[in-house]
Amino acid sequence: YFPMKTYGDMTFPPGEYEVAGYDGLMDEFIHSNPGLESRFNRFIDFPDYTLDELMAMFDMRCESKGYTLDPQARCALRQVIDRESTADIKGFGNGRGVRNLFETAIARQADRLGETEGEITREMLMCLTAEDITGEKPQDAPQQEASQPDAQ
Repeated sequence: YFPMKTYGDMTFPPGEYEVAGYDGLMDEFIHSNPGLESRFNRFIDFPDYTLDELMAMFDMRCESKGYTLDPQARCALRQVIDRESTADIKGFGNGRGVRNLFETAIARQADRLGETEGEITREMLMCLTAEDITGEKPQDAPQQEASQPDAQ
C-alpha cells in the first residue's frame, strides 16, 4: 500500500510523472505550488513545428484518407497555417491545430457538396478546395459593363 499525495486540489499516487504544455502555462502551473516546484526539476523545450512541417502533417492526413488539395486550396492552407501558428492563437496547438483544420475542411466540403446540383463525382468528393480550407465562398467575378463610345 502506497499513500496518495495531495497538492492543492490534486491527488497523485506515488510514482514518476511527466507533464507537458505551453511554456507560459507550464511555468504558471509549476510555480503555483511549492511542492510542484521541488518535484519537477527537469525541463525539455520542444521547438514549434515549422510551416513546412505543419503542411506535411496536413498532407499526411489527406493522403491517409484519400483526399487531394487543389492548387488554390494548398495556397489558402499555407496562409491559414502561417497566420494561426504565428499569431499565437490559443488552441491552435501546432499538430492539434492541423488536425482541427483538416476536420473542419472535411465538414465544410460536405456542406459545399450538399449544396451542389447535379451529379457529385468521386473526384469532387476527394478534392478539397480553398473554400473548404478558409470557409470563404468564392466571389462571383465582377461584371464589367461593355464600354459604349460616347455619343457626341
